[in-house]
Amino acid sequence: MKRLSGYSKQIVVFAVAAVVGGRVTAAERLRCPAVAEERRPALVFVEGPVNQSNLYVAWLEGGALRREKIISARYIEVTQLDNVLFLLSVADGNTDRRVYAADLGAGVLKFVADGTRTHCIRSEPGRRAALLMDANLGAGLIRLLELDFAGLNVTERHRLSSDLLGDDFKFFGPKVRISPDFTRIAYVHKRGPLKVERRSGYELRLLDLATMEVQTLDPNVAVEISMLSSFSCGRPPFEWINEKEVIYCSAAPAGPAEVVGFDANRVSIFKVADTESGQSKELFRKSLRLTLDGGSLRIDPLTGRLIYNGRLVLDLQRVLLTPKNLPFAVVCDYPSRTTDILCGQRVLYTGAAHCVGQLASASGRSFAYALRERGPSLHATLYAKFASRDEPLKVAEGPYLPTRAIGWIE
Repeated sequence: MKRLSGYSKQIVVFAVAAVVGGRVTAAERLRCPAVAEERRPALVFVEGPVNQSNLYVAWLEGGALRREKIISARYIEVTQLDNVLFLLSVADGNTDRRVYAADLGAGVLKFVADGTRTHCIRSEPGRRAALLMDANLGAGLIRLLELDFAGLNVTERHRLSSDLLGDDFKFFGPKVRISPDFTRIAYVHKRGPLKVERRSGYELRLLDLATMEVQTLDPNVAVEISMLSSFSCGRPPFEWINEKEVIYCSAAPAGPAEVVGFDANRVSIFKVADTESGQSKELFRKSLRLTLDGGSLRIDPLTGRLIYNGRLVLDLQRVLLTPKNLPFAVVCDYPSRTTDILCGQRVLYTGAAHCVGQLASASGRSFAYALRERGPSLHATLYAKFASRDEPLKVAEGPYLPTRAIGWIE
């Protein structure tokens, strides 16, 4: 274990009592649509032409679909923090970039920060708080900000810099993972020089924000990316599963690949590192399709489920990977060029269109999906299957980017 050097510890752990953005006026606390209990389930989604994003919420009212606009901007990035709370990063140009917290339960939209460098790295609805990262990597500075769900206030907790972290700083960013109590950061440090390679070696490391001590949890974590990837190299996926354990995935030693179509499957080893003992244990091995960037593991704040690559649920009790959106499923038959969208055994759609997005609610009772017809057109239509209605409804249409489903409120 080593201690990072540089400035004094008082500068490292910059826990201030001041709220970020103290200049915010009453006008910065705006009204937005409120989704009361009787309006749920409701779908939050983006619709718009190219270079124009309109964020809406839609629900059923008297059997008919009702839509209300939340905000409009040239570009909008949205992260769902809990059932009714969303983090919005909006931009209309190079200078007009802002971040807001939208509480759709109370109907409040509040300014959080200037710029669009602020991302959520962990949301803890049980604690009514989220940890945000403002990463100004060009300036060599990272601020860790805590968002309080009750008042939508943001407090700066820590500052990290390239002077303090040295060579490790370039491995910090939105892909690091912070513990559920917001006290320790897990990250990966690449072994050897940064270069173009399909298979890379990393160390899984831990930074204690109170002491600034660095601990190596596993010195030999491998990642391999798809031959179709345009990334220079990948990063192994990892995530906290409780306040003392980190789960991560390491590629098995290179061997014969299982070729599937234009790509290949490789054996992945899932492991858990105990941060208190410093020991790791293997959970299981599975042959999985190679990804473009190494893949991801994250905790879904709405369900507490561990999500692998955005598509599969990793069940640690039964040691299984199951589709995320069950009982809904999108089935593509490439020889016949058809797509089926199912709810259990019931067919919601069958036809030649591509499914370019899908999103199930936390309960698994509502589902949204976007369809794009085959051919040169980028036009997409977004449909929603509400829990209280058997048939899907069209809720939006436009270019498939930006048009997309964001989250369900239940």
